[in-house]
Formats: sequence, C-alpha cells, structure tokens
Amino acid sequence: MGGIGLLPLWQQQVIRKLLPSTRWQNLQGGPFTNAARAKTGHARSDCYVSWTRNCSTEASREHFVSETVLRLIGDEHVAVNGVPWLTRGETKALPIAGLVAAHILCKRHNEAMSCLDSIAGQLFAAVKSIYEDLGDFKSLSRKQQWLLFSGEELELWMLKTAFGLFHSGNVAKDRKRLRDTQEINPVLMQAFEGASIPSPCGMYVLADNRPEKVDQNQMDLASLSSDNSERMIGLRLRFWGVSLLILLDPMSTYNNAFLSEQAYRPDYLVFRNRSRSHTIVLTWPKKTVTLGVLFPIRPARGGK
Repeated sequence: MGGIGLLPLWQQQVIRKLLPSTRWQNLQGGPFTNAARAKTGHARSDCYVSWTRNCSTEASREHFVSETVLRLIGDEHVAVNGVPWLTRGETKALPIAGLVAAHILCKRHNEAMSCLDSIAGQLFAAVKSIYEDLGDFKSLSRKQQWLLFSGEELELWMLKTAFGLFHSGNVAKDRKRLRDTQEINPVLMQAFEGASIPSPCGMYVLADNRPEKVDQNQMDLASLSSDNSERMIGLRLRFWGVSLLILLDPMSTYNNAFLSEQAYRPDYLVFRNRSRSHTIVLTWPKKTVTLGVLFPIRPARGGK
C-alpha cells in the first residue's frame, strides 16, 4: 500500500545536495509580482482577482483546468463528468478547445499565472511518464530518475484551479453550481501576491489505495464543502495514482483523522515497482521535517 513517512537519511543527503542550486526555482513574491511592476489601478468586475486593482481592460478565455494538463489526458478530447451541465453519472467526451470559461480572469492576470500552468503540465507529464516506465514490467532497466519541481508553484496552481472552477461555475453539488449556492473564502488568493498560506490550508498529497487499478488518461475532480454546505473549502484532484488536495478556508475546522491520511506539503514522491524507483522532489521553504509519500506500482491483476 502507499504510505506517508519520514525520508530515509541517505535520501535526505541526496536531496540536500540537489536543493541549494535549485531553490531559486520557487516563486519569489508570487506570480503577480513577476508581471509588470507598475499597477494599472483598474479592476474588472469579471476577474476574480480584481481586488489587486491591477487588471487589464481586456478579458480573456481561460481553460478551467490548464490546457497543458488536459492534453496529457487526450490529444483533442477528454472525458468529462461531475459538471453541472451533464446529467448525474453521465460522462461525455468533449473537445479540449471548448473547455474554456470566459470572463473569470482578465488578460493580464491570465498571462501572469501562465507559469503555474506550465509547471503543472511538466509535473503531470512526469507522473504519466513514470507510471508508463515503471509499469513496463518486461523492462530490464535498473535506472532511477530524480526529478525536481517547486512545491510552491504546484500549490499555487491547485489554488488557481480551485478558484477557476468555482468562479466559472464548473464545480457542483447535486448538479447545482457551487457559485450559485455557496461562497468561497477569498483570503488565500493573497498568496498570488506572495502572502504565505497558513496551515492547515495548502496542498496535501495522497497515494492511491488501489495502485493496481490506476485509471490511465483520466483526471477526477471533486470539491469539498463545509459541514453546513455554505462554503467550498477544498478541491481534490486525482491523476493516475496521485491525489492532490488543496484546502482553501482558514476559518474552517478540518477533521484531524482526515488530515492524518494526507501528506502535507511532502518533500518527495517515490514511485516504486518491484525492482526500481523514480523520485519527484518538491521544494518548499522553511521546512524542518522531511516528509514523503510512497506510490507502489504493481502489475495489473493477471499480468506478469
């Protein structure tokens, strides 16, 4: 089974050698500070980060899940379910070009966050490649790979995806759009300008508990609501055998038993079959405990 644990000493030593020259990859001040320094003073009412008063006058069309990620699932079409405009239980193949939401970000903010789309595309491409490589049990290769990504950027991409799905009306409960029936706490959006995300909010990672039944080329999204269903407080995303969770509301009380099953801002993800492993290292600032998640990759039932 997959698990959460402390990083073995030898792997900690390897990571310490990797990190000093690569910490620069983490965002300094958030994606918006990498845009033009002078603020526009303009706030578009249809941009969900208009509070920055740094909008452009032009609107944009934004994929509610990054196009770079969607194209890892299908070249032109992806299977979609759980959205309010499909009947309950219905799955439908839709063109990627059509999975866009108009009027949730202005052009300036959409372009400023494109770096987050890029990092997510690279990360999920790496996950897909790892599963395909380690899933080839006929391979005689013993080569291991170490891949380095910014955990902060991935966390911000999850934040962007959650707010984008909410404000575009593409996340629902009982086929009702959450933006019409619930609220979402906007305070974490300040992280886009460099504010820290307070614990227990932020990104968690969980290994799939059915590693032999990984759904290839499919991404599942599910929202989390408060106990009284008044607020959307989180979003879970599952791709291949990796589940990512972003908690959004610092005013909510989260169940400790639920949180203990997730790895909060893990430093490493180890994917292992019976003979070798590949490791994704996630960089985070100011961490004292090195935490990891194991993803066992096994042959499909009946396979060799």
